[in-house]
Amino acid sequence: MAKINISKRYLLIAIAIALIVFAYFGTIQIGSYYYSHFSSLKPSTVFEDQYKEKIAAETDAAKAGRLGMVFLKTDQNELAYLAFNKATALDANWRDAWVWKGYVELKIDKPKDALASLKNAEKLDPVYAFTYQLLAKTYETLGNKTAAAAANEKLSYLTEDK
Repeated sequence: MAKINISKRYLLIAIAIALIVFAYFGTIQIGSYYYSHFSSLKPSTVFEDQYKEKIAAETDAAKAGRLGMVFLKTDQNELAYLAFNKATALDANWRDAWVWKGYVELKIDKPKDALASLKNAEKLDPVYAFTYQLLAKTYETLGNKTAAAAANEKLSYLTEDK
């Protein structure tokens, strides 16, 4: 009789281990399925439409700029572009809005528009180094090596220790 009790104990332990292993691998499979399913979904167009409406209704350039930075940091470049476009429309003298608009335009492959935005920023503040960093990149993208070199030279001048 003693041997039967030992066998039952080992059998119960073996069943418990099998259940734990099954549960572990089952959880991995289910998690993998849901991760691949939900990660392939595109952001909700309702979400985008709500933010487009919010940007269009914005009357404060600083708030539009803050929205643009949030969208830029979350890699929602089209919404960032709309927000910075709104910010520059509300305050055409805000250098940073022009700079960030140019940056986003580079990211969304609009180098000619980026050049116009960055030239506006340059007019507003001709000694802001980041503008020249982006101008150099823009000129390189457009294939204008001479202008890119000039922008890099100005950037070096502005950033050197004096």
